Amino acid sequence: MALRMMRTKRNARWNQKLQELFQENDKNQSGSISLEQMSEIFRIYQVDLNLTQVQHLLDLNGQIKKNDFIDYCIEVKLLDLADKKKERKPSKEEKEELDMKKDKKKETKKNSLFGFLKKKLSSQEMKLEKELDRVEAAFKKMDKDGDGYIDWEEFKQVAGAGVDIEQAERIFSACDQSGDKKISLEEFRAMANIKRNETKEAERKFKSDLDKVEAAFRKLDKDGDGFIDWEEFKEVSKDLDSEQAKDIFEACDKSGDKKISLEEFRDMASMKVE
Repeated sequence: MALRMMRTKRNARWNQKLQELFQENDKNQSGSISLEQMSEIFRIYQVDLNLTQVQHLLDLNGQIKKNDFIDYCIEVKLLDLADKKKERKPSKEEKEELDMKKDKKKETKKNSLFGFLKKKLSSQEMKLEKELDRVEAAFKKMDKDGDGYIDWEEFKQVAGAGVDIEQAERIFSACDQSGDKKISLEEFRAMANIKRNETKEAERKFKSDLDKVEAAFRKLDKDGDGFIDWEEFKEVSKDLDSEQAKDIFEACDKSGDKKISLEEFRDMASMKVE
């Protein structure tokens, strides 16, 4: 009696688990799965599926119904066999093979990570190398006599064309950190780095300003249609008299379509900054 109750409980537990397995594979909720899907379930549970034995389960469409799947799995004790395989200790050969697979997987993962890092570093190094090459090329172009230094006369020939003489002198003095009246490649590189950082900071500030302008535009664009019409503009221009507000609105509305686009708003903001 007790044995029968245990068997009944076990079958009920298996039935629940098998229903869940079936539902996971029955993606379109058709109430059936393919033979390939059933084979995959058995493969996951490391149990061999006898394809000859399951041929009678196939319907006219080559599918297997849920009840037929569950009945067959209980009949062959799929879950029981899977549990026993888990409980069984692997043989020495199996353990060695498993360890080899784990080691291989770890090595592959490590190589993959090293490969990614190496590729990333190589890319950064190449970028830095190109920048260094450009700096050195510019230096050599200015170093007319090829002595490895840029003196004032050489610097003046290049810089004098774009800036006045006093500004050129200030730049030359800033580059000449050693104070020996000539600029070495290292000093030239240092100045180039400063200029590059200043450019990056200017670009960052410009992007930040653009973001602020867009945020202000979104705040004014109450209905979110991508434009500021006269009613929306008038609402935030209460501190101005009507004529003054109208003049500003018309000045922004370059297209004359009685509304201000984001581009027109940006233009107005940049003019205001200037």
